[in-house]
Amino acid sequence: MPLQLNLLHEEILQHRQRQRDPLKLSLYAAIALGALLMLNYLWTGYRVLQGKSRLNSIQAEWNKIEPKVTAAQKRADELNGIIGTTNALDVYIETRFYWATFLEKVAHCVTPNIQITSLEGVIED
Repeated sequence: MPLQLNLLHEEILQHRQRQRDPLKLSLYAAIALGALLMLNYLWTGYRVLQGKSRLNSIQAEWNKIEPKVTAAQKRADELNGIIGTTNALDVYIETRFYWATFLEKVAHCVTPNIQITSLEGVIED
């Protein structure tokens, strides 16, 4: 077995130390961290732009629909007023006093040649 002498031992050691230099490794780590932060910033910016474009499209759609919605609300208020009036008239019609039967009975009680010009009465509930 031959004896091997390493005459470049110091140079190889210096080369390995340069490869494992802490400053160099920390610079690589800082560059990698900076790249990750930049990617995060760009991704967040992309999501913000995407959100803004979606907001703008929804606002444009709302601007198209809004006049129809306000017109529908006005029409609904109008129809609710008509329904309220109709209900009030229904209540009035259902609770009114029918004079025909009463006047017929009065007409049968009065002698044929007498004319009634006024009739007063009080209704007690």
